Amino acid sequence: GALTAAEHVGAHHEPAVGLDGGPRPARALPPPGRHVSGHAAAGGVGLLAGQWGNAIGAQMIGVVSGADKVKLAMENGYAVVIDRTREKVVDRVKAITNGALLPVVYDSVGKSTWEGTLDCLSPRGLVVSFGNASGPVAPVNLGILSTKGSLYVTRPTLATHIASRADLVERSNAPCDAGYRCSLLDRNQVVLSASGPGGMLKVESGGKAQVAYKD
Repeated sequence: GALTAAEHVGAHHEPAVGLDGGPRPARALPPPGRHVSGHAAAGGVGLLAGQWGNAIGAQMIGVVSGADKVKLAMENGYAVVIDRTREKVVDRVKAITNGALLPVVYDSVGKSTWEGTLDCLSPRGLVVSFGNASGPVAPVNLGILSTKGSLYVTRPTLATHIASRADLVERSNAPCDAGYRCSLLDRNQVVLSASGPGGMLKVESGGKAQVAYKD
């Protein structure tokens, strides 16, 4: 099968959308109208997540390190941005949500944020762990998930979502099938534009990687 995006995105662009582990389970999607938190909000995936969550009505809370990153995250869909070098993330989340905490936290940092991430979740909340920027999470006593409110954890990876050619084609074409169109603005920026209320997602690709599959 053909990859729809390949008609619009040059081979020097990395396929940035979806490289954070592929599609999420339904409960991992940002709930419209609810607060959702994401670590590394000024990173590549974080910037995309802020725009995406905002477009579907979630109240996005970004976590970054440094004032310059606060500004960047705020420009990309986050309603609130927490600078973890100056503030205690858990305390701010409690204040922002009036103590209700969060249904979902996306954590690409790993080791250094794991415990705080669990403390930010409401009962039956979900951690989507998709990176190890500070190192891998240490072995976990699963009982802690019960103690902190019957929590859920998922650790997705892209490879299992595109294990076959058919899977790759399906995942790659899903944005186009949902009404998105891929267009090339310049050498370093790919845009997915939606004809519906979602608007546009700007993806800074860097132009360094090559597309792994092509017809």
